Amino acid sequence: MTRAAHEEAIERLAKAGKHEEAALLALRQGHPERAAELYATVWKYDRAIEVAARAGLFVPAYGYAVLAQDR
Repeated sequence: MTRAAHEEAIERLAKAGKHEEAALLALRQGHPERAAELYATVWKYDRAIEVAARAGLFVPAYGYAVLAQDR
């Protein structure tokens, strides 16, 4: 499957309201920033923070922490 096909599959899942499935697919395909965005979309900020921080994406992780009011 090509990168474009993966992105299309992720987008299809998200549009169908299957954000967690889409996030897992994004993670498997090496797109942690997209996965974190998908988790945050459905207010799963703890998971968004975890995914972003583990990937070294500290600015987005901080942003999700602020949204979650997580100290």
